[in-house]
Amino acid sequence: DMVSKFQSIISEEIKWQLKEHTGRELPDYAIACVGGGSNAIGTFYHFLDHQEVKLVAVEAAGMGVNTHETAATIACGKPGIIHGSKTFL
Repeated sequence: DMVSKFQSIISEEIKWQLKEHTGRELPDYAIACVGGGSNAIGTFYHFLDHQEVKLVAVEAAGMGVNTHETAATIACGKPGIIHGSKTFL
């Protein structure tokens, strides 16, 4: 919760800049990379209650999801522990 509040400045800035350049506050899409999650929640925060904004989370695939050298932990991960919290490895 604390991280999402701090990182929400990202989506707040998106709204300000979009309004300044287009006259609109809501984008059609909000796209964010996922990994630790703080960038994604910051990007999505102010759009979570707006169904008209499509939220897209992307992750790096490394050498591909069908290899042992992938970075796609969401697509190919398994439950585990990292940095003291449950996550996907």
